[in-house]
Amino acid sequence: MEQRPDGTDPDGDPGDTGDPSDAGEPSSAAGDTGEVGSADAVPPPTPFEQPQGPPVLPPTVPAPDGGPSGVEGRRRRRRGRGRRVLVGLLAVLLVGGAAFTGGLAAADRIDVPDVLRGRAAVEAEDDAALVALLEDIVRTEAVMLAFNDTVADRLADTDDEAAALAVVENAASYGAGGLAVLRPGLVDRTGGRADTVRDAYLPHLDAWIDYLRALSVRPELLFLDDAQQPYLLLINATAEEFADALEALLARDPSPRAATLAERILDDGFRSEGPDPTL
Repeated sequence: MEQRPDGTDPDGDPGDTGDPSDAGEPSSAAGDTGEVGSADAVPPPTPFEQPQGPPVLPPTVPAPDGGPSGVEGRRRRRRGRGRRVLVGLLAVLLVGGAAFTGGLAAADRIDVPDVLRGRAAVEAEDDAALVALLEDIVRTEAVMLAFNDTVADRLADTDDEAAALAVVENAASYGAGGLAVLRPGLVDRTGGRADTVRDAYLPHLDAWIDYLRALSVRPELLFLDDAQQPYLLLINATAEEFADALEALLARDPSPRAATLAERILDDGFRSEGPDPTL
């Protein structure tokens, strides 16, 4: 029970002051005289109260023999501690292993199809995509070359301005339409080296489409150098970038078919005049 400093208990009643008279118990007269036979003296034990048998050791003191608290008992306790430590280590390893596998699950996955099919199969697919793209580029370049050849041939045979404008308008409209039809096929060519070549070619193709569409609306642009200059500058700039990409491709030793197509594209429209492209 809690005791307060003023000698009262928590209920407010006076607490025990230590005087036997406060507790209501009679005091012993013998205790007041200090005699041996007082109530405070402890009588000696009788013979029947003497401890019998071997002495009982405290629980903390190991028994001298191999009992539960003896040498063998200590060995068993040591072995028990070793097993507990081993179980603890296994638990840590299991938890750590789970975290490790979780990290692997969150990491970038290995491309299993590539591993299973082998490097040769992957390279074959990469080359097939590249060849298909180059064949599409040959077709679009043929449309551009056809526009130049048609306009040059028809204008050489006429002196009439209206007829000349009609030739340019028709040729430009036909060319822009043809390139617009072929463009989605090039966009769909993906994978490996085809991505690099396609990304370098599409700006050049789009520059040509914009130029031909402008001529189909205003054919007189063909005869106005200043007016058509922005279109021509963009065509030539993108042509140089695409030619550099093809030269880099050839330097990496592509397949014979891919190399042949790349050389033909460069010769027909980016290096010098040559024969019309054929597949």
